Amino acid sequence: MLEPGAAQVFQLTLDGVRDIGTRLGALEGDASSTSSQFAGTPLDASMFGHSHGGQALAHTHRAAHDVFHQTLQGVLKDIATFRDRLLKTVDTYEAQDGDARHALLALAAHQHDAPSAAEQAQQQALGRHPELPTRPAHPAGGGLPGSGPSADRGAPAGPAPDEAAVPGSVPAPLTTHLLPVTTHSGLQ
Repeated sequence: MLEPGAAQVFQLTLDGVRDIGTRLGALEGDASSTSSQFAGTPLDASMFGHSHGGQALAHTHRAAHDVFHQTLQGVLKDIATFRDRLLKTVDTYEAQDGDARHALLALAAHQHDAPSAAEQAQQQALGRHPELPTRPAHPAGGGLPGSGPSADRGAPAGPAPDEAAVPGSVPAPLTTHLLPVTTHSGLQ
């Protein structure tokens, strides 16, 4: 049980938040219908009798009815505003996720298209030291070590068995490993 004033944290996906917004729309429709029925409730002064006390009670009842109805209309507006802002927030997060995804994919494509500065520096340094045995920048078949069609996608990329370090040999080429990008909305 929570102590008074303690915050409670809920974790929701964007789809869960959108579902809340959709449900608020349905509740708003139900509440609006009920509000209309309430507003149409007859409040004839004769329903309270013809005495002075009955007329005073009718006046008080009509005033309370009006205050309740106007408050209910304000609540309905608040619900509609909250729902609209909630759904707009979901749309904004999804757009930002899409933008971030595209930016990260472009970065990944750029990283994969050209050798990194470290790879270039390593190759230049190797060129100045012909006495060292060298290896190709990328194994036969292209791509990163362990990334060929038969590679186990669940295992980390690493040197193939025939590329194991040999004492006195040049280190394996530097590579950049890119992982799949998952955004707030679960897009990949």
